[in-house]
Order: sequence, then C-alpha cells, then structure tokens
Amino acid sequence: MNIDKEIDSLVEAIDEASDAAFEEWSQNFTERQYNDWVGLFGATTSASFMFSAIEGAILEAALKKIRDRQTQ
Repeated sequence: MNIDKEIDSLVEAIDEASDAAFEEWSQNFTERQYNDWVGLFGATTSASFMFSAIEGAILEAALKKIRDRQTQ
C-alpha cells in the first residue's frame, strides 16, 4: 500500500469536488442575482467588478466557516 499515493489521490478528489461545487454555486448565484444587480447598478465595468467582489467575499466566508468547523 502506497500511503503517499492514496493521500495525493484523496487531495485531488477533494480539490475536484470543491472546484465543481464552487462552479455550480457560482453559476446558480449569478443566475439568481446578476439581473437584479444590473437592474440596480447598470451593466458597467464597475458594477461587474463589485458583483465579482461580493461573490469572492461569499466564497471566502464559506471557506472560513468550513475551516473553523474543522478546528472545533
């Protein structure tokens, strides 16, 4: 049994799952929120940047929640 290979395999699977989860959430979030956002702030570069920043902040908060849960 090659433990290092198994660890690497698990890390890869977790990475792929987290990437897929983020992509699915991001698509759903954008579909639900972006039209309202553009309606409020217009379809400007600045509005798009702000929307992306909010999306990033949500991702960071979710990851922090997961890390905090693992340390408890």
